[in-house]
Amino acid sequence: MAENQESESQRMELSGLVVGACTLKAISVSSTNEQTDQFVEIRIEFLDKDQNDCVTSGRGEDLFDAISKAIQPLCTNKVEFQFEEKDCSGGRIQWIAHCQALEHSEFEFGLGKSVVDNPTIGATHAALKAANHAGQLKSSYRSNNQKQLRQIASQTLSELEGVLCSERISPRQAAEAEYLLIESLNRAASSAVIVSSNHPRRDSILSLYDTSAWLYDSSGRKRESLLETEHWLAWYPGLEHDSFTVEEIIQTMPAVAASKIPWIIKLLENPESLFRFRGAVSLRDHDVLHVLLGRGLQDQDEAFVIGFAMGTAKKSSPIQRRVLRFVLGRVYPEPYRIPRSLLPAFDLGFACGRETGAKDLYKRNLDSLLGISVRQARIECGLDTKILKRYFRAEQLRIPMTIASVRLPTEP
Repeated sequence: MAENQESESQRMELSGLVVGACTLKAISVSSTNEQTDQFVEIRIEFLDKDQNDCVTSGRGEDLFDAISKAIQPLCTNKVEFQFEEKDCSGGRIQWIAHCQALEHSEFEFGLGKSVVDNPTIGATHAALKAANHAGQLKSSYRSNNQKQLRQIASQTLSELEGVLCSERISPRQAAEAEYLLIESLNRAASSAVIVSSNHPRRDSILSLYDTSAWLYDSSGRKRESLLETEHWLAWYPGLEHDSFTVEEIIQTMPAVAASKIPWIIKLLENPESLFRFRGAVSLRDHDVLHVLLGRGLQDQDEAFVIGFAMGTAKKSSPIQRRVLRFVLGRVYPEPYRIPRSLLPAFDLGFACGRETGAKDLYKRNLDSLLGISVRQARIECGLDTKILKRYFRAEQLRIPMTIASVRLPTEP
């Protein structure tokens, strides 16, 4: 190496989710100082067996510029990083990175923090967390739940603003506050997963956490529905909105863009596909079924709705039912895969579709029901809510103490 160059290589062992859905083993950064610029090579090692180690590099005017350019290939859009240092307790330095999307993006700002003695590792660590927070990392690195957590954090921040602030805070301040909330949410979620997975009585897991905001109103009465929410886990139409039109209920539903749906689901559930299962309906008709059946959007709800649609198909065979059940629980990618513990909802939905509901309901244009009341739409589709409630009661017994089960309406 030439005399005008200085080289250093640093490695940091890590534990926890730092780059999205991939659990990091370590970050290694090699940097070389030259007369005119600095070269940085970043190696990210993953504990996940299915994730290959990532090596990327960048050359810039200084260390931070080089790190920014090295991380850019890991991002879906062009981004810009800004770095700062902050003294913290014990004489240590906190490295803070701001990530800003330079192209159209759902989230414009992201922020990441790291307390690491080595500035190269600290700045790299913070920049990766900022890109993840901003939703700019490629899907193979990004957290599956990052968008959902940010929506929860944004809503919480908006509510806190009304209590604590007289004026709206800036986008950068909002990004920092959201980051702190997301860090807390991640810690709480990790703790919940650990406690739940080790709990000796799985049937009482729900009692460990306060789900009252979703299940009960401010007066303590069980909710008949929850429509005024952006969180798909919480959204729930129930069976009591008879006077609303189907369209009015659908308008409250948190939507997923069709472009986000994996190809295998389109292959097997798109009614236009040659490989579709019996009972396959369009996305719009699928939403209509959610409203008519009074089901939310959790995995258990999805299983019931899909099973119901197949159950109304006169020519659906036991073999097709078993194959679709296998695909839902084993083949579909996350987050569309249905946990096997929730697949009894598919079986009950199938049986319910056999007993109530117009035969070959999937062949009808359910889109035509949007402008009429939910009550009238159920009558036209042959849905008897008394039969639905009987199957919901059976579902509560088969799959006890899940939120989807607890909020189901049943006969007294």
